[in-house]
Amino acid sequence: MIKIIKKILWLTLFFIMCNKLYPAELVSEGSGNFSQTEIILTDKSKVSTFTTTGTFKNNIGKYGSFICIGFIDRKSSGEINKLENICESIDQNGVKTWTKGKRSKSDIKAGVGKSLIVDSTSKHKKILINTECKYAVNYVRDLSFAKTICKINDNDFEVLQND
Repeated sequence: MIKIIKKILWLTLFFIMCNKLYPAELVSEGSGNFSQTEIILTDKSKVSTFTTTGTFKNNIGKYGSFICIGFIDRKSSGEINKLENICESIDQNGVKTWTKGKRSKSDIKAGVGKSLIVDSTSKHKKILINTECKYAVNYVRDLSFAKTICKINDNDFEVLQND
């Protein structure tokens, strides 16, 4: 009987550790129209502001629209010194979520960066706020295509998914 209890305890511990090692992923995909206004300095470096508007969907059944505004500082080679933005998304239920993103040392036409959920009108905002995410973005002419992955614990993912 004691051996069975020990096995159950070890299996429980194993599953708990696996859940900690492999958290759930909140995955969003979006695409939109990208526009920018830029100033070119004498050394050919560029400073610009940009706006992206588009649509998104995620793996918990939410979909909607978004707008991002941001700032880009680029070297004369085109490499990004600094890119920062803030995005507002509104899902099909009218829930708003705001994220701040940043990236550096990448090409303007594609790159990876980090974002942080900074606010939300969701009833589960305590789960969402301060969630760190990674994103990848590609541009084709004036169109952007992005994928964002946020690691959250399994219980929080289930709460969001069942909302």
